Amino acid sequence: MSKTASNIAKAMAIMMMLMHHLFSTRARIAANGHSQDVSFDPFATGQVLVFCQCLKACVAVFVFITAYGIYKSISAKHAPDDSDASFSGVAMRYSLGHVVKLLMNFWAVYIPFALLGFAVSDHTALSVYGGEGLFNGVLYFLIDFLGLADMFETPTLN
Repeated sequence: MSKTASNIAKAMAIMMMLMHHLFSTRARIAANGHSQDVSFDPFATGQVLVFCQCLKACVAVFVFITAYGIYKSISAKHAPDDSDASFSGVAMRYSLGHVVKLLMNFWAVYIPFALLGFAVSDHTALSVYGGEGLFNGVLYFLIDFLGLADMFETPTLN
């Protein structure tokens, strides 16, 4: 799949996502915010609802395109005559690099706003993390700093 074909598939998936989120239930259609009826002529509203509920497959499209892109990217860095162990190392370095890049973007927002929050509110690191001792407080901070507080159900500055 070329980069152009990948971008076309992503655009189609975005359109699927929009239609799913806008028109998959009667409540969403009624709550369009403009007090206007939505006309789906020549189709019946029920037909559109069923069709738009099926467009939930947009997630699968994004997952497939992403997985295929990762495969192609790793394969380009891995010679076909290399061993499987070498391929695992390339895949691990690739994944780790992408996770670090993602976290750096998170930290670019997290750090300034955490400092700003400490400066202008009563919501301090001690009030958030300090309730269960120093070790747990440091552990909670690290979990939050890595963006995993929701997953581990630990205190967060968010």
